[in-house]
Amino acid sequence: MDFKEVKKVQGQAKEIAKLLKKSGYRAGLIALGTDDAIAVNPFGNRKDTVHI
Repeated sequence: MDFKEVKKVQGQAKEIAKLLKKSGYRAGLIALGTDDAIAVNPFGNRKDTVHI
């Protein structure tokens, strides 16, 4: 696993979460994977996820 690739995928997951928050989504889970890396980025809080 290449550390640079992991950081790149993590950054992409964070950016997608930011875009979704701006679009009005209150909570979600972003999961991205490649052959060399995986990233999971949950966003929102417990109260928001209960209302989904």
